[in-house]
Amino acid sequence: MAFVDLTLERGLEIGPAINEAIEQSRSAIVVISQTYASSPWCLEELVKILECTEKKGQLVFVIFVDVDPKEMREQSGPFKRIGQSEKGFRQENADKVRRWRDALRKAGNLTGYIKPRGPPQNAGDPFGDLLGNGDSEICNDIYEVMNLMRSKLPNKRLLLVFDDVEGLSESLSHLIESMNFALGSRVILIPRHEETLIGLCRDIYEVRVLNDDQALELFSWNAFLEMYPKIDYRMLSNCFVSFSKGLPLVLTVMGSFFRGKSITEWQRAFDRLKEIPHGKVHDILRIVIDGSEANERTIFLDIACFLNGYDKKVIIKSLDQCNVYVTSGIDILAQNSLIYIDEDNKIWMHDLLQEMGRRIVIQECPENPSKRSQIWHHEDALRVVSQNSGTNAIEGIKLDKVDVEDLISNADSFKKMKKLRLFMVADLTPHCGPAGHLSEKLWECFARNNNNTLACWEALVKQVSKFWFRGA
Repeated sequence: MAFVDLTLERGLEIGPAINEAIEQSRSAIVVISQTYASSPWCLEELVKILECTEKKGQLVFVIFVDVDPKEMREQSGPFKRIGQSEKGFRQENADKVRRWRDALRKAGNLTGYIKPRGPPQNAGDPFGDLLGNGDSEICNDIYEVMNLMRSKLPNKRLLLVFDDVEGLSESLSHLIESMNFALGSRVILIPRHEETLIGLCRDIYEVRVLNDDQALELFSWNAFLEMYPKIDYRMLSNCFVSFSKGLPLVLTVMGSFFRGKSITEWQRAFDRLKEIPHGKVHDILRIVIDGSEANERTIFLDIACFLNGYDKKVIIKSLDQCNVYVTSGIDILAQNSLIYIDEDNKIWMHDLLQEMGRRIVIQECPENPSKRSQIWHHEDALRVVSQNSGTNAIEGIKLDKVDVEDLISNADSFKKMKKLRLFMVADLTPHCGPAGHLSEKLWECFARNNNNTLACWEALVKQVSKFWFRGA
């Protein structure tokens, strides 16, 4: 039995119901995030849980989310300034703050689980060693997945979560109806639009956004590394929060971007924000991108259009050949919460940010892909190549299911792409080079990856390199 406190009003003190629930529990799970120390409610719960651990031997499981336990032990980072600045946490509450700090130190010394940001290690195999051995891969065909699940998961009590189910609702409906789940199983579908779930789910829950106080705290932690905004910035902080609609991604990105910037820069950004109709999320986030340096903007768009999910070393090695200051640029993008790096050193971008980045590129020329800087859709790229409509605007292009002979016959199309610096085929390692020519060595890499058509690739290498090396 789990105790859920969603209906209780938060404050500086936890109520009798919480105290009683903690005392009667055999175990407790404490999830420590970067904003954990900003909540007196959470801190009081932690004090009570640790008291029960010492007196009753209650089991405690600690999960650290984007938090280094060392920060808790040393009272650094987001745990540095507990109760030092705001009304309600002054000298009269010194004993309370001292208890909180002691509790955080003790929790930081407990063995816990660290949950990194980003997809799990087995993101490509979402069902783990459950559906087969560790070397198995899940096919992209939804019907093959359904058959595999029917054979491997009958009569099991499961929690299945399907994210981003757009376009798959009918297939999922058949799958769910045909599965013989054990009693107590639950299936959760997460769409982008509520209409997807109509007629498919028994209960529909709308994710609640942050309230004004929670939103301000999250924004402040990212902008000032403190629980509340600095006095001079308080009014503008409230203004930005009001535009965020309580969306954590917007608050995190905007707060990180404004960290260390002057009041004048804040005011300039807010003046532009006021011009956005209806506070559209993409347009709000675009303020951050447009305010970034050209180098960071280039890297952001490369990741959004081509490199999301690639290994950091691969991205650095590739883009370094394009005269992009990629190492420092990646660090800045990460500091601004525009990308994140998982435990496997892969770089990821939130799908909303990726969508925004691609929208920026599309807006360069909505009606003609050949006049955009990046072309990632196979149909658009193939049309540009086959119709010999390449332009000087193209900096990156990706082709899937490529017919090498077709490329050879249309090699002249690359002659016009004088700014091309990033070229990809399917999901192979990206190859880059200085604007104006990709080296023959890079093209030969494609030949090695396509042994069955080596002769064709060698011909393509020779043909394309002839254009680039002579500067045509």
